[in-house]
Amino acid sequence: MCEGNEVATVVVVVVVVVVVVVVVVVVVVVVVAAVVVEVAAVETPSTILLLVVVVVVVTIIIVVVVVVVVVGGGGGGGVAVVVVVVVVVVVVVVVVVVVIIIIIVVVVVVVVVILVVVVVVV
Repeated sequence: MCEGNEVATVVVVVVVVVVVVVVVVVVVVVVVAAVVVEVAAVETPSTILLLVVVVVVVTIIIVVVVVVVVVGGGGGGGVAVVVVVVVVVVVVVVVVVVVIIIIIVVVVVVVVVILVVVVVVV
């Protein structure tokens, strides 16, 4: 049973890493697309934040489900692994979201400054 748990743990870690990487890529793409749309359409930044939040929430749900299914099949000691993995994933996702929000703010500020400068110069 111990070997089974170790295999399950490795599988979970690999799956989580892959999912997190995919999510980070998706979020970055969504944010870049949203920023472009924001600049083009001059909409509110809430659209970006909404997209990011939706992606992150969906991801957390997917990760938790995958972890529970994989570890659940691994036998005893699964709960501890699930808790650890979920905590790690949540921390990673929160950090990523904070970094992305900071990037968004910086991009928006830069774009606004550029637009103001262009308007003033023209």
